[in-house]
Amino acid sequence: MSKICFKCNGSLFQLGSKLVCQNEQCDYVELASSKNWFEELGKDDNLWIQPIKEQTPYLIAIEYDKLHKLLVSGSTYGVQFQIKDMFEVLLKFPILILLSEVLESKKLKYEYQDVLTRLTGKPLSLGDWHQVALEIRKKSSTKNEPIFEILRDISGIYEKYQIVNWRNERIGHGALKLDNSTDFQNDIRKMLYLISEHLTRCQTYYVEV
Repeated sequence: MSKICFKCNGSLFQLGSKLVCQNEQCDYVELASSKNWFEELGKDDNLWIQPIKEQTPYLIAIEYDKLHKLLVSGSTYGVQFQIKDMFEVLLKFPILILLSEVLESKKLKYEYQDVLTRLTGKPLSLGDWHQVALEIRKKSSTKNEPIFEILRDISGIYEKYQIVNWRNERIGHGALKLDNSTDFQNDIRKMLYLISEHLTRCQTYYVEV
């Protein structure tokens, strides 16, 4: 008995390593051997680096560990929401650390007055937080303290990979995809690698914060 397409209820047929819908008007595709894809990611040593769990600030380490445990357990939709949370924490963390330093200095208060106004003027969306990060980045282009390096790296990822749009399109508007679709799996893999690569690049900076 052939599998049924989740998108149009048509029949699926195997084409190489993929199951493709027989309906020519339907673009649904899934991996034929997709049951354990999350287990493979959970065991990927390039993604899960023990020193990151042990040496980064507690808030980041605990979110990173939670992400790993969700993936290993097969909670694939939970993983997508946790990726969203992880990206938010990675962006807000350096901003809030810098804010605490600004509030302790009259000189910095004056220099970052517009940033403080944006932060305290209204409840902030993720897009607002990203704009704050960009404003701080402009003001700190010549500064090389660890917290600025962290901010530059994560805000660069937000820019290059349009993380705010990803969050809104994939999660914010309720557009979750089926977890056995190729698109869903590729999306999860890509985002996990972006997080891991950021933490690896900035590992020494996080230790110094």
